[in-house]
Parts: sequence; C-alpha cells; structure tokens
Amino acid sequence: MTFKHLDWSRILSEHRVEYVSEGANVKRGNLNVRCPFCGTDDPSYHMGIDPDTSNWACWRNPAHRGKNPARLLIKLLNIAPRRVFDMLGQVEE
Repeated sequence: MTFKHLDWSRILSEHRVEYVSEGANVKRGNLNVRCPFCGTDDPSYHMGIDPDTSNWACWRNPAHRGKNPARLLIKLLNIAPRRVFDMLGQVEE
C-alpha cells in the first residue's frame, strides 16, 4: 500500500502541531516536531520528517524512526487509524 504525496507543513499546521524548519537539530529540507514517541522526555524538536519521502526519525532514540506516515500520524495527532487512512488517501497497489 502506498499513500499520495503528503503536504506535511499543511497537515502539521491544520492540526496545530508545532514544528520548525531550521535550527541546530534540523536537517536541511526537513520539518522537525517534538518526538511523540519520546513524549515529555523530548525537550525540543528532535524528530525530523522528510517532506519528500515521509520518512521520519528521532535524533534522540534510533528506535523512533520509520517510513510509514500513518504510524507517525496516529501517534503524533492522537487519532484513530481509520481517520489517518482516510486523511492520507490510502491507495492499494
């Protein structure tokens, strides 16, 4: 299964998720958010999201990384998987 290209800045803004696009821990071109898997242990914006590939990774914990945008959005937005799949425009291959 694949997903249509995601407009990460729009999704994050619409859901009022704070993010940064530059700074000490931000790879060029990425959008960084507070890692939803680290929770309150993340004092800054340590999870980078590559808007071109939708891959994501936490600078603090290498176990907090992946290539499935649905998994990240379920945790980040705290919404049901079905809502995420509807939002992502799931496409069967």
